[in-house]
Amino acid sequence: MTQTYQNLEIILINDYSPDNCARICDHYAQKDARVKVIHKPNGGAASARNTGLDAATGDYICFVDADDVTEKEYVQHLLDTLVNADADIAVCGYYDLTRTQRKAAAIQNTGLYSAEEYLARFLQDWTCALLWNKIYRREAVGALRMAEGHRIDDEFFTYRVVMNSRKIVVTDAVLYGYRIRRSSVMHDAGKKAERIMLDRIEYTGLRYTDIAQRYPALEQAFLLNAFDAMTRYRRCSKGMKNAQKQIRRWTNQHIGKLLRLRMPLHIKLADLYYLYFAKPKALPVTDVADIDSEECFD
Repeated sequence: MTQTYQNLEIILINDYSPDNCARICDHYAQKDARVKVIHKPNGGAASARNTGLDAATGDYICFVDADDVTEKEYVQHLLDTLVNADADIAVCGYYDLTRTQRKAAAIQNTGLYSAEEYLARFLQDWTCALLWNKIYRREAVGALRMAEGHRIDDEFFTYRVVMNSRKIVVTDAVLYGYRIRRSSVMHDAGKKAERIMLDRIEYTGLRYTDIAQRYPALEQAFLLNAFDAMTRYRRCSKGMKNAQKQIRRWTNQHIGKLLRLRMPLHIKLADLYYLYFAKPKALPVTDVADIDSEECFD
């Protein structure tokens, strides 16, 4: 509402919220003609975002989660950055927001990237997959929609929009506030650990396949990344029988490629050990980052 850029279409999706969200959304729609409200049966975050995408008519698209905040210059700065760079996606910095503190996350390697160059960044910087610290040109999103039925949404969507893009520009302006609540989907992951693990396995495999087909020069790097991820997932999968089956299935499909890669033999043997023989451990998954913990490899 208080954005410095005024020519907005604000779409609020009430995904059958049990509190007063419906009334609050309708109240804002009555006050501001730019606000559109869609009330729908509960279908999860991906379904809500898809509903918004289907309803959107603007030339550019941003996503803002219901409990997060944006700086007043969020849209204006991202749009100006995108237009000036003739890019399809503009990326800004963000900060973690709790009840007691505001902590900015470091933005690395600002500048202009081709789609291939930005995809390569995914291997070192997990924030590249974030959905909400970006503005997207509508043509880049096209017919792409969120994969519904998952606990994780961003990872299945963002890299595909990047693949539809010509250029991505990254600015160091910190414009988005990500609110951290222990009750959120990712921070209450312990109860849903296997579902999140299955999403990660599926996403990792799909991303490797899609990028390898489109960008052969990136295939080896993403293959190594996928095998590294699968070893970590398996080591943290104690009691997750379905996850272990999916990891084994993917590994069996691609093990020949790993064996043919030019890399030290001891690394190949270590991967084989962790994927087939090491005993999985139970790791309390309370945050998205915990899956990368070195505790899995003790």
